[in-house]
Amino acid sequence: MATSHNSKLSINHYPSKSIIIVYDDMTLGSDKNLWGGEFFIGTKNDFKRAAHFQYVTLQGYDKAIKEPFRCAISYLNFFKCNPDKFIDNMGVVKAGLNKNLNCYKSSSLEGLFNCVSALLKLVYNQGREGKASELLENIAAKNVQNYYKYKIKNENNMFIIELKSIINGVLRDINSNIEKSIISAKFHNTISHITLTMSLILSKINNVNNVILSGHIFENQHLLKSIYEGLKNSNFEVCFDSSFYIKSKNEFIRKSLNS
Repeated sequence: MATSHNSKLSINHYPSKSIIIVYDDMTLGSDKNLWGGEFFIGTKNDFKRAAHFQYVTLQGYDKAIKEPFRCAISYLNFFKCNPDKFIDNMGVVKAGLNKNLNCYKSSSLEGLFNCVSALLKLVYNQGREGKASELLENIAAKNVQNYYKYKIKNENNMFIIELKSIINGVLRDINSNIEKSIISAKFHNTISHITLTMSLILSKINNVNNVILSGHIFENQHLLKSIYEGLKNSNFEVCFDSSFYIKSKNEFIRKSLNS
């Protein structure tokens, strides 16, 4: 099974069976939807998709990457959360969603990070890819342990991480005037908790103890450190896709591999 995301992997560290986690931007998958929040099982040359974040209908495709407010409107509209209350100037996007114009199903974590960043009014438009994630990381409070509730369901042997409870939790905190730094920390903790939980599930089913991390969302040092330490503390062997490692500017990655 080959996909655009899979073809990015250059796994030299583990020739054996591994859990491959790809948190990335929106790239066309084998089902013609936009991937970027995926879990695979296998080796470099033989792997299959085993889990992914829930598909959400995004309006605008490439514009959704550059304009995080589109992601926020799309997510809130998808989960029927009344986006008018949280996002201004949403007419064109809402009209596009209602008419299904330039709309795509996406599991990408970049879309989710864009959504939360826009809801917290950290960024409306971003001049470069990944800025929303970076801004969300920069404000995350330290020493926060809480995370938002979420559900994982199994559909025909494919695990799907549902997002409605997460979005509702973020909106509830916004309405309660919880500090943005706390909301950001809880959101990061949620993604970290999901990653570890899903890895433990797949490890048990497939008898796999190796985890490979790939995708530019892992440039988020706050998120990466939490995920990496959680996996290591659960006795996983963790490495990074070599092509991602070469391009990465994340100091935590380099320190962890050189220690």
